[in-house]
Amino acid sequence: MLYNLGDMNPSTEQSVLKNKIKLLLKPKMKEILPLMDMPEIESETESDSVAEDNDGDDEEENDDREITTSNTSNTEVVRRLRASQLTVEDSVQRPMKLRPAVSAIMRRVFAISDLHVDYKENMDIIQQWSPMDYENDALIVAGDVTDSLPLLQQTLQHLQQVFFRVYYVPGNHELWIRKPEQEKDSITKFHQIITMCKEMGVVTEPESLCVSNMAAVWIVPLFSWYSTPEEDSEDSLYIKPQNPVGEDKSHNMWMDNHLCIWPSFEGTRSKYFANLNSQTCMKQYTDPVLSFSHFLPRTDLVKPSDKELAEIETERKRLGLESAVEANKKGHINPRSFNFTRYAGCKVLEAQIRQIGSSVHVFGHQHRNKDRRVDGVRYVSHCLGYKRERAAGLVTGIEDCAPKQIWPDIV
Repeated sequence: MLYNLGDMNPSTEQSVLKNKIKLLLKPKMKEILPLMDMPEIESETESDSVAEDNDGDDEEENDDREITTSNTSNTEVVRRLRASQLTVEDSVQRPMKLRPAVSAIMRRVFAISDLHVDYKENMDIIQQWSPMDYENDALIVAGDVTDSLPLLQQTLQHLQQVFFRVYYVPGNHELWIRKPEQEKDSITKFHQIITMCKEMGVVTEPESLCVSNMAAVWIVPLFSWYSTPEEDSEDSLYIKPQNPVGEDKSHNMWMDNHLCIWPSFEGTRSKYFANLNSQTCMKQYTDPVLSFSHFLPRTDLVKPSDKELAEIETERKRLGLESAVEANKKGHINPRSFNFTRYAGCKVLEAQIRQIGSSVHVFGHQHRNKDRRVDGVRYVSHCLGYKRERAAGLVTGIEDCAPKQIWPDIV
């Protein structure tokens, strides 16, 4: 029988859950009750339990009956209520996949971005990630998965099978419109993606995640877009080249300028997406905050540090390639006519990171991996990027093509 608990208040739901579990899982009560912090009780008759339900429906002799609208087993409801410290209402509304009961929780948080699964070699990498390695862990996906909605859904579903929880924000690629006759504009597509994620159980809103029996962290997605210097010079991360070489052809080279379709709205694109974070930024977070966005929040994160340059040189040497400095002088790495900082990010994003008190902020977009601490915040970029970039030694720290653990911090 299917018990719909959606219209009950939390205390009523909790009572109903306990009653159903007593009836349906009596053979395993000694295992289940400790997970609920309930004392062991005397055996009771089925008729007594059924009477407590006051449901009016005939009961069936079937230990596999479901008691939530999300097709979650009885054992799973109990374990999740305790393990993740979600409310009963949350557990009913959010579909959860089956996990073995554990007495002690130690949940890690991983991050990655720029999966670009439109490329078969990248999809092959992701398909190799196994729940054997991550089934109790959470994953932050900081945008640029694919511009195809069916492929995006397929990829997120796979990640949900591998990880306990998946958090996500769209990047610029997701907002590309390849079929204008099917997708109205980039803003409409963005909201379609968010709706799809909610229906799937992929998290795009702030959520408290239990990482141990005694601790939790807040995972906080921040929607964003970049400001070009023409749109808003104060908000832009644009860095004017000191010695420009030739014509700046960035506008024509940047695919967003060809594949994004924007409706009319007041203000800049950056401010539009920043305003979507208003309620998020007004919340009070009592546990450590792990925030993430697709775009960069600071100008000083654009250029590589000495340490990051050394890592690139080491990787290129390992691959038998010439120095990155020499290659860059020849225009082999970054085209001289393209200035990425036009499209890097926005400063309003940094203000929001500070407002919510982030301990760690994850970002993507640039396809250059970083792990820095700036003014008390740890900034992490861990992109999969393109195969050609990995082969050129430009995407460092991802030699195993796996997500990066960001919590707890690995010393």
